[in-house]
Amino acid sequence: MINRNALVVFLAHFVLLQFCWMAVSLAQTTYDRDFDGIGPRVYHLPPPPSDAELLSRQIKSKLAETIALPRMLSKATTLNDLRNVGNSTLNVDLLAGDKQSAEGWLLMEIDRLSQWGDWDQIGDLYLLLGREYFRIGATEQAHANLEKALSAKLAVNNYQDVMQIRNSLALMYEYDNDLRCAQDLYTNLVHEARQRNNRLLQARAQMRLAFLKAKQGHFYEAEQDLIRTVEPMYRQMRSRSGDLGRIFTYRTLADVYRLQNRHPEAQWFLLQAKEIIDNKNLQEFLPLILFDLAEVKKSSGNTTVAINEYLLADELSGDQTDDLVLKLAIQDALGDIYHGHGQFKEALEALNRFDTLKAKLMSLDFPF
Repeated sequence: MINRNALVVFLAHFVLLQFCWMAVSLAQTTYDRDFDGIGPRVYHLPPPPSDAELLSRQIKSKLAETIALPRMLSKATTLNDLRNVGNSTLNVDLLAGDKQSAEGWLLMEIDRLSQWGDWDQIGDLYLLLGREYFRIGATEQAHANLEKALSAKLAVNNYQDVMQIRNSLALMYEYDNDLRCAQDLYTNLVHEARQRNNRLLQARAQMRLAFLKAKQGHFYEAEQDLIRTVEPMYRQMRSRSGDLGRIFTYRTLADVYRLQNRHPEAQWFLLQAKEIIDNKNLQEFLPLILFDLAEVKKSSGNTTVAINEYLLADELSGDQTDDLVLKLAIQDALGDIYHGHGQFKEALEALNRFDTLKAKLMSLDFPF
């Protein structure tokens, strides 16, 4: 016979256990926010970050690098200009060897050649030294060595190189945003090139001078200089240099209109540049123009078309340092667009390509 008292005690314990279990289960999902009694306050851990949040953090972490990209593109352009001055065929790293720096070898060679008075070659070496300083970001030393190169070239009346060096100095000042010094150099260069009948250098200097005017807000004057003076000068040359000049004049006009957020005009001039590239078979310049077109589309809100032009520019660009800088800018832009569209997988892939390209540029000793 079952002991009634034992059964009552058992049932009471069972009900109590059930009640406790229900209370614990309920406490895991709900709680009384107004409870102010004894015991710990309710604390909720934040949920783990989503893929979108993690991606946003990564994109924000590269903001400083994104801001630096236009200067990197400008730097690559200026370095290219320096390579086209004087004897730029010397491989300084190869001549210096493993036992001394390129800087040390150049200084020793300058000292040796000074004993013979070979000022033309000394000027070339100062140019190489200035270019190396500019590459690593030592702009004051770069300016100083270009001035020494200028003096050496003047000593032997090599006015062709003198004008090229002055153009390079102006580009450096423009890169440093010292618009007054750059404008003075370009203005003097226009007069000197005109006197020496160097129409190519005159047109180039006038083109940069027009863009400096636009940077200072003189948009109409800049547009008129480019359309009525610079473009006709290049058109009259009827040569590859003239064709290239027209391409970069149209690109500069597009930049002037982009400064004013006048995207249709900017796009029209870029399409004129693309037409010359297609007609004259100058395909090596196509990636840069496609990138510019994509930038205009992105700025005007037409991001879907911009993606296609960024991708095509990336596909057509090569693996030289300048191309890698351009590819870096392309991946940066694609990452932003994909992120804005909510395409987080594609945005992450673009971000990974950005990091890979950055590592490759750093391995080539291109300062980031």
